[in-house]
Amino acid sequence: MNGIRHYKSMATALLVSIAIVSAAPTIVVAQEPAQFISEHRIEAGGRLVLFTATAGETLLRDDSSRPIAAIWSVAYTASNAERDRPVVFVFSGGPGAASLGLNIGFLGPRLVPHSSSPSNDGGVASFELIDNPHSLLDIADFIFVDPVGTGFSRAIGDAENKDFWSMAADTASMADFIRTWITENQRSNSPKYILGLSYGTPRAVTIARRLSQSSNQMTVNGLMLLGPALDFMGLDPIVGNPISYISFMPTQAAVAHYHGKVGRDVPLEEFLSQARQFAIGDYFQALVLGNKLSRTERLAVARKLSTFIGLDPELILNANLRVSIAKFRSELLRDSGMTIGYSDGRYTGPALDPNSAKPTDGDPSVTVYDARYEAGVNHHHSKYLGIRIDRPYRMWNTDVGRDWTWSPDLSVFKNPQAYRQAKRGGHIEVASQLASVMQKNAELEVQVAVGYYDLYTPFFDTERVFANFNIDPDRVEMNYYTTGHRLYTNSTVREALTADIRDYLSKEKQ
Repeated sequence: MNGIRHYKSMATALLVSIAIVSAAPTIVVAQEPAQFISEHRIEAGGRLVLFTATAGETLLRDDSSRPIAAIWSVAYTASNAERDRPVVFVFSGGPGAASLGLNIGFLGPRLVPHSSSPSNDGGVASFELIDNPHSLLDIADFIFVDPVGTGFSRAIGDAENKDFWSMAADTASMADFIRTWITENQRSNSPKYILGLSYGTPRAVTIARRLSQSSNQMTVNGLMLLGPALDFMGLDPIVGNPISYISFMPTQAAVAHYHGKVGRDVPLEEFLSQARQFAIGDYFQALVLGNKLSRTERLAVARKLSTFIGLDPELILNANLRVSIAKFRSELLRDSGMTIGYSDGRYTGPALDPNSAKPTDGDPSVTVYDARYEAGVNHHHSKYLGIRIDRPYRMWNTDVGRDWTWSPDLSVFKNPQAYRQAKRGGHIEVASQLASVMQKNAELEVQVAVGYYDLYTPFFDTERVFANFNIDPDRVEMNYYTTGHRLYTNSTVREALTADIRDYLSKEKQ
């Protein structure tokens, strides 16, 4: 199928939500598309909020009005709310992740219980979902969206899932979904926000740009970017690219500090300030000069780097001053037979193969929560939403990432030189698109959330991106949290993050 970017949706938006009351929900089931509706209540913001949970499919159609995709979503909307009430569209990342974690792990009215510190709890049954004690449903409606191939979303008709698995096609389909939902729910006067995690952040930026440039323009009021990935240059530790090693080094320092390997008597923020200065000073210079440095000079840099990331100077020297994340995860706690998490470096797991140069048994900071979400979503769907779907919910679909077309959308490059560079090198970045959207929409403000222990999207790289793409710093709120990539998996951090989002949404309403 060709031209996914050019289709126009004609579908009715039918969305999903989660029950709060103990009584079984009233279910309305349509043959095509599927829909499940229930009414609930929750204490939020110090008052009782009545809301509707709508779970279901929205059809996307091509230019000939033929259905090509059924998008599954979960919507929580306040009952009898004003039409100018803010609405927040929520996307996870991957690509290949459904919005489940952000729903029952963070912003939905029912949550999987979380610890306030890293735990090796495997998330096995049984446990009960709890009411979200920090729900934001008193000030905004939330729609959790699953892109094609995730959750219950799928291509239909003559289309295939792979038709949607590229940056351009994904952006087009998700922008089309938002436009459809807004139109069919008569919410054109509502302030509109997009919240994205990880790959959900470039998705949020490109959706905002597409909505603003379509024939019937739709303006986005704000973006909330969690664990941003807006310029992949700083995330790819390839040969000849010193930027990524500079970007990750302060996060490695934060993780080593957490595990007591370095800076024991120095507060974290002060220690990371020192790490930043070393990263952009002596460390960056050494990486650029490369073999022009003598062994004595390189060893001096290795010894200094050792005081930040906790590894032996000779190991660092043998790695040519470039310690990959895989090697760092394997080596930091090798003396205790443990490896550390990838998504969140605070977590640990046994090193099943002590001779391996990299972790060999997954990511302990992911598996502990994925197990809980897998169990929680089935419990949540059947008991609270009354969903009856005869196919599995794809919380994480590895096929999406495997078959994803990783190439930039060349249509966004207006500068000839930037176009040639993107076409030649395949450089993926959307930070310049964010700058453009903000320039054209003077009201748009951005809230950014980063975790100190995130080894996927390091906080220092986020700082670099927002400092180097002509993004107005006065309209960016940067918040830091003592957690990893999925910031909300720590209950204490989740409370702080939710409070910051409340302040952001409340400020935008004023």
